[in-house]
Amino acid sequence: MLGKTLIAYASKSGANAWAAGVIAATLKSTYDADVTVADLKDGEPNIAPYQNIIVGSGVRGGRLYGDAVQFLGKDFGDRKVALYFGCGSGGDPRQHDKTIEEYSKKALVKNQSLKPIDACAFGGCLKILGRTVFDSRKEEDVREWAVILGKKFDAADQAK
Repeated sequence: MLGKTLIAYASKSGANAWAAGVIAATLKSTYDADVTVADLKDGEPNIAPYQNIIVGSGVRGGRLYGDAVQFLGKDFGDRKVALYFGCGSGGDPRQHDKTIEEYSKKALVKNQSLKPIDACAFGGCLKILGRTVFDSRKEEDVREWAVILGKKFDAADQAK
């Protein structure tokens, strides 16, 4: 069984809130995980009770959302941390690895000693004046990553 898991996200269009919900539901149904979801716009959650922390950020104009970058500047101690990014290029398999590398560096600018257990990029969503003008989200991609991430969290626990 996975330890307590926190999913903290920053979202503008709602795509990362949606992804956090899909990840949480997948971890709960697949691993019977105890998962809490927190929107970083409501403030930074207390990480003390959690063994696993997943941090999600949207990307607009090549920049990560500040709430996520700020949160990642914390000292996570020995907690297992994973990252996900919601962005247009995240939905493009040809750019997937490059996107993860680029945004992981940007996400960890305030905490270069943090070594995430995994990172992923998903398609994003762009809204202008409340209307969706671009949406490359794929629920199956998010669910698949959540299952893989659960295995990595579990394997890291077993290694201790």
